Amino acid sequence: MTDHRVWKFPLAEVGEQLVKMPMGAIILHVDRQGGIPTLWALVNTEAQIIKRKIIIVGTGWEAGHITLHAYIGTISTSPFVWHFFDGYEVTNGENND
Repeated sequence: MTDHRVWKFPLAEVGEQLVKMPMGAIILHVDRQGGIPTLWALVNTEAQIIKRKIIIVGTGWEAGHITLHAYIGTISTSPFVWHFFDGYEVTNGENND
């Protein structure tokens, strides 16, 4: 039987980052926990670990490069408001450390 669990992934407040998580993870929510932006996802704990691109855009920033990416959520950290988008799983060529 496949083992599915909800895992959390701390994020940095940067424009783009690669987050290591099991392949096929379903992103559920983004919020702050202990002052740190955090993403929660439903994962298959037996799946291969891959990298997934997460894109963060501040209100008023140029955002034309993210129009095809799925919206995850918004976090307000006065005076800033951050919008998170799923850049999807990174291809094998981009997945190397």
